[in-house]
Amino acid sequence: MSLAEVKAVVADVADQTRTAAELVRRARDGVAESVRILTDLSRQHPESLVPVVLSRAVDELDRCHDHVAGALQAVGDLDARL
Repeated sequence: MSLAEVKAVVADVADQTRTAAELVRRARDGVAESVRILTDLSRQHPESLVPVVLSRAVDELDRCHDHVAGALQAVGDLDARL
């Protein structure tokens, strides 16, 4: 495999990782919006309507985004060294 081919593969990985980061961000925003809506509705209900796991999902998606961002940085560093 030539250097040009390796650089092309690294560029493809970077594109896919950027897409993954965007999808994780959108998922996090969607879950956070659901939590906000359920929190508002809970004010009219005797018990919270927000499942605990849904609240935890926001934190998990934040951590996932951090990992994907780290992977993107690593791919960028690799590309710079090539």
